This record gives sequence, structure tokens and C-alpha cells, in this order.
Amino acid sequence: MDFSSIENVNLNFQEYSIILKDIKLVLHCGDIKEERNLGIETLIDLEVKANKFIDYVPLYKLVENVAKGKFKYLEDFALVLSQEMFKTFKQIKEIMIYLRKKSLPFNFYGQEIGVKLKFKKD
Repeated sequence: MDFSSIENVNLNFQEYSIILKDIKLVLHCGDIKEERNLGIETLIDLEVKANKFIDYVPLYKLVENVAKGKFKYLEDFALVLSQEMFKTFKQIKEIMIYLRKKSLPFNFYGQEIGVKLKFKKD
């Protein structure tokens, strides 16, 4: 029996989530001009709830593509990312995005600064 594809399997689940954790990308995002110009190392966690299977490879590539833009706030990046995800993957019902800046252009004596946002399809 070939187990390489779930297409032949009748899945009966109540809720499906795909999780991408600790995606490390450089975002050109921040209120400080240097953050937008130089970029800031950022960790991204996604939890996506859907009503059917989502391939994580195109999902990850979408995150990489959106991350190429410039944003003033982490919230702006999260909003654009969620809009693109809902548009691309019709089966998505809810998205949780957790963003953490790991390096900052000023003296910060903590591990990270971040935001967590949840988006739901109407």
C-alpha cells in the first residue's frame, strides 16, 4: 500500500491545523528607519486552521514572498500576510500569527519584542 499521499484517505476530522514554528526571516519592518532599511531578524510562528489539507511548502513560500516587502509595523506585515493567505488558500478559516524581533537597533535588555494576532474569515 502506498502511504505517500493522503488523497486516497477519507479523513474525518473536526478541525485541521498546520503549524509552522520559528521561521527565521529578515523583515524590513519597524518604526525606526534603520529597521526598515537594514532589516531585523524576526521569528514567525503560524497556526492555520482550515477545513481541509494545506500543503506547507506553498504556505512557507508565501510567507517568504510577503516578507520581501517593507512595513512600518509588525501588525502591517501580519495583516498583509493574512490577507494573502486567505486569498491563496480558500480552505483557511483562522490564522494565528506570532512575530518576534530578535535584534533591535537600540539598547534592549530582553530576548525579544513581538506581537500575536488572530485573523478569522468572515
